Amino acid sequence: VCSSDLMEPYNIYEKKGTRSIEYDPKEFSLSFTTTGNIKPTTVIKNMCDVLTNKLNAAKSKLTEYIKHVSEHPKIYYFAENIEVSVRDDMTIYKFIGEYITFAYMVAQRCFVLDPNIKFCTPAIERYDNEIAIIKLKHPDSNGLLLKAIDECINDVDRLYMELTSKKK
Repeated sequence: VCSSDLMEPYNIYEKKGTRSIEYDPKEFSLSFTTTGNIKPTTVIKNMCDVLTNKLNAAKSKLTEYIKHVSEHPKIYYFAENIEVSVRDDMTIYKFIGEYITFAYMVAQRCFVLDPNIKFCTPAIERYDNEIAIIKLKHPDSNGLLLKAIDECINDVDRLYMELTSKKK
């Protein structure tokens, strides 16, 4: 289904259509064009594999940080592809090699897991590099972030199963 079949985008010059802020879509679609050299299920599998690998790598880095900080409490930690600092009860996680999708996906899951969270924001350091940032103010920031990553991995697994189980 093409999004243009569902709504007419707003045209500022003709004053016709629906503004994106006024439209509340309930269905989404994903499309792509190939030259017949790859199956859609292969593309989806590859996408899910990449997301899962990125989430598992971040989980591994975060687990190492949690282990290290429990043995050597510090306000700053740096290891390969992860940097963690603590300022005024706020923990700032920087995942080097990740971009905005990772930060938003995990931060959104933090909000879902604990709606009473004091502060959580995703960001990137700059638009021209790959450093995803998640800032958390929570009594158990490490535990919440770890659980959020696990839930994101589960989401990707469910997405893959749902998309590939349908016969089209």
